[in-house]
Amino acid sequence: MKNTIISKLMLSIAIAATALAFAACSNDQEPVSPEEGELAELHNRIFYDDDCLLFSPTEDNTYYYTHCPSQEMAIKQIEYYTNTVGINSTGGTYHWQGDNGYFKVSPGNDEGLYYEVLMSLKDFKPFTVAFMHPGYENSENLSIPKPSGGYMIPFFVWACRKCLTSVPKGNAEYGGTGDAPPTKPCRVCGASDWYRKSVTDPAAP
Repeated sequence: MKNTIISKLMLSIAIAATALAFAACSNDQEPVSPEEGELAELHNRIFYDDDCLLFSPTEDNTYYYTHCPSQEMAIKQIEYYTNTVGINSTGGTYHWQGDNGYFKVSPGNDEGLYYEVLMSLKDFKPFTVAFMHPGYENSENLSIPKPSGGYMIPFFVWACRKCLTSVPKGNAEYGGTGDAPPTKPCRVCGASDWYRKSVTDPAAP
């Protein structure tokens, strides 16, 4: 009888200790707010690292460009990069959660220039991305700043060969190890054909 009581007491103590330990571990991990989660997701989609954007720079250090095969695909790319659905093809201003900032979509004013998107993201200086047809940057009557030339950064991103959407190499969302192509299909068009794309570093000497 005495041994039974002692066994039950020891079991109760063990259960209580486990519960306290679990509670302590849970308290160490502060919950992530929807705003913080959204900001982290945006960084995963448009930055190669903390400071380098996935987009190609121009001579204006606040203006970038990227390629897309059509206006329809440009809208899908914009929705992906901004983590937003339901963007109007005629443009508009959209706000992220809390004080994460906003972005403004404006239709292009030239053939081959589909959209210009001004992004004002928390903790990062505002910048504009032009979504345009491949080769538009070589047009004689270019209506955007000229592409930045010169130094080419030693790393690269992966780009979808079908819709030309770029993703960071080694991005957990797409699988792959960085040097090997993503193992998951493109979230913009569903294709699984990836190629290495170099990005020019505007800050390099």
